[in-house]
Amino acid sequence: MGVPMLYAVLQNFQTDAADSEAIMHHILICIPAYQVLAAQALLSLCPFNTWSSPLKKSNKIRAHWVLHLCAYTMGVIGSVIILSSKKKHFETTHGRLGLCCLTITPLTMLTGLLCLYAYPLRRFCPVKINKLIHVVIGMACFACSSAAVCFGFDKEAFRDWMNERVTNGFIAFTGIVTSILLFNPLITVFRLIYKILNRDCQ
Repeated sequence: MGVPMLYAVLQNFQTDAADSEAIMHHILICIPAYQVLAAQALLSLCPFNTWSSPLKKSNKIRAHWVLHLCAYTMGVIGSVIILSSKKKHFETTHGRLGLCCLTITPLTMLTGLLCLYAYPLRRFCPVKINKLIHVVIGMACFACSSAAVCFGFDKEAFRDWMNERVTNGFIAFTGIVTSILLFNPLITVFRLIYKILNRDCQ
């Protein structure tokens, strides 16, 4: 996380596409939002996570949605900053993936809200199916955000600032960390599918 933020501060963005300060603020806000807060939101529910494992289940859930809400708020702010300074939007893969994040995240929050009230709503949608939908959408959102970061690294300006090998290393590292972070939710998905297929949907 530190390197792209350092890049944002040190780099003098000479581009007609967007204002230099807007690009800097976009990076400084969106990187912590998606790579720190969203990651911690995922980890808060992991049974092996250091800071959240001593918490009660209700507090873990509370931490999960608070972190997620903060991440989304910052993500929206960072996106609005860059959008307001550009005339053309979503022309790059980085931008399109960012748009996907902004689009998917409200669905994640909505399904998360439904999960909180899953038991009273079980007549309309079984609890485990509700949770499965939430986890799958959440994983897709986090994967999109990480992919957007990787395509941000892949931009020519960043490659020129670092170098090819280091940039490729950052992309690989981001992919590896993302895979690790998504491992526990993936296990949850398989567990839920198994229970659903065994008609244990209550």
